[in-house]
Amino acid sequence: MRFRETTQQSGGASRVERSGGAVTLETAGTLMVQGHITQSVRALHEVIRARPDDERGYLLRAKGFLALGQPEEAARDLTWAQRLGADYDAVEPQLSMVQQSIATQLQGCSVVRRIQDLRVVRFLGAGMEGAVYLCKDQRGRRFVAKMFHPHRVKQINSPVCWCRRPVPAVSEQISDLGAALRRHPHSLFFPYRPLTADGRLEGLYYPYQRLYPLRPRHLHKAGFRSALLREVLSGQAHLIDTMAMVMSDLHLNQFMFDVRGRIRYIDYGAWLSPVSDHRNVEDRRHVLAMVKFLVQVFAPQEQSVFEDPRTFHASAAQLQQRVDQSPGLQRCVSQIPALRPFLSGDAIVDGSRFLEAECYRQAAAAFAGRPAPWTIARAIAGEVRRNLRPGVSG
Repeated sequence: MRFRETTQQSGGASRVERSGGAVTLETAGTLMVQGHITQSVRALHEVIRARPDDERGYLLRAKGFLALGQPEEAARDLTWAQRLGADYDAVEPQLSMVQQSIATQLQGCSVVRRIQDLRVVRFLGAGMEGAVYLCKDQRGRRFVAKMFHPHRVKQINSPVCWCRRPVPAVSEQISDLGAALRRHPHSLFFPYRPLTADGRLEGLYYPYQRLYPLRPRHLHKAGFRSALLREVLSGQAHLIDTMAMVMSDLHLNQFMFDVRGRIRYIDYGAWLSPVSDHRNVEDRRHVLAMVKFLVQVFAPQEQSVFEDPRTFHASAAQLQQRVDQSPGLQRCVSQIPALRPFLSGDAIVDGSRFLEAECYRQAAAAFAGRPAPWTIARAIAGEVRRNLRPGVSG
């Protein structure tokens, strides 16, 4: 994409126009100095796509994300800049601002006593997207409530304008997905309900269940690994069928397990996106998410290669080449035929199979194993011991 170096005014808002001059780092910097932060960040997306190995683009975009109140996006860019060799003195000031911003948004989370009609029983924790609470309703039923941080509430309820192309607000999609999961449940997902105020989605809640973190060491046991793969693959098929949506970001820390060893997904936010989203159609975000997930499961020692910013911005052909050169994924292809449609040949270059629900269902059917009761008991006992250690909280 190419832009004019100047901006035009339309309805009181400045925008960067497509034109004959390629956008440059200097152009994006000028826009930022002039106060056109959103336009600068959008331009920097193109700068980074063209030169994914130049740390200066990530540093400048992190500055823009901080100005837009997006500390988690800024943290990601600063991490990538460090991996590309950025000087500590260039990263540290912004990193301190990110940490301060995150600390500020976490303040007060633990003192919340009521969420609409729900009484807060216990503060369970907080992350980048929001805070999580154990609550009870008037009838004494227990629920988990996830309240998005203020900047996330604004992002979820407004079009995202700092992407390469504006993305519609996802609040309605999140609410509709919750309704769809209540009508058509799937074992991976909780049938959540939205929490709204003044017409804005501010959080969601779902029935409480005692869960334990799914950690990389658990995947050494075939039962846990099989259960995780079955649920993720069948869950992706379910999302495509019921809502034409996909999980476009997959990390082990988004999954937990219950006392029966069933895997549950706990991250309901901006990482559930429509299959028609340009970040999926053009950038193959959902393809990269699935590849990185399989790397976490089968080749954790190679995660640094696939977490590299150059991989994130790689073309489909370049990503396919990385997969072909991955010893861990190639062992996976040779030993597990069910996953070959996603990794072998030109599957990534073609990309169509990553949007076919039936393809996910067929792959999920190959993973019928479940963790044995004693395996589950040992995993739970390990978590209990961990939480009892000084300085370690659950």
